[in-house]
Amino acid sequence: MSGIKQFFIYTCFVGVFALFAVPQSLAYAHMQTDPEETIAMVQQAIASGDAKKISRFASNYTEVSIEGATTLYSRAQTAYILKAFFRDHPPERFSFQHKLRVGKDWYVHGRYWNRGKSSYRMELTMHWNGNQMEIKSISIHQTG
Repeated sequence: MSGIKQFFIYTCFVGVFALFAVPQSLAYAHMQTDPEETIAMVQQAIASGDAKKISRFASNYTEVSIEGATTLYSRAQTAYILKAFFRDHPPERFSFQHKLRVGKDWYVHGRYWNRGKSSYRMELTMHWNGNQMEIKSISIHQTG
């Protein structure tokens, strides 16, 4: 292949890669610039039962408590545990009811209703490290 053809193919490849990869990475970086916006995205992810999206906001190790059993999990394990919870308790709706900011930490409490008409109290502790919001703990307890 001639040098011009190779250059053209390479340029097209880089252009297509930039078209798809860069806007997504910029969107993800943007969603990490505002703690309130990040909390809203976490709320939406919980409401839709999207464990993978929630785990993107998890710290490297997150304390997860479901009905009292508390364990420290990696980000991937956190996604797995939440996926199992959402599978067993499909979401009907979710809303944060209280948000409290103390320094760089946020404590958010919400109510989660599953399709079986049970409700759960969800509490998340999140930390703003100056660049992004990280979920440090998730606690889920059945209320009714």
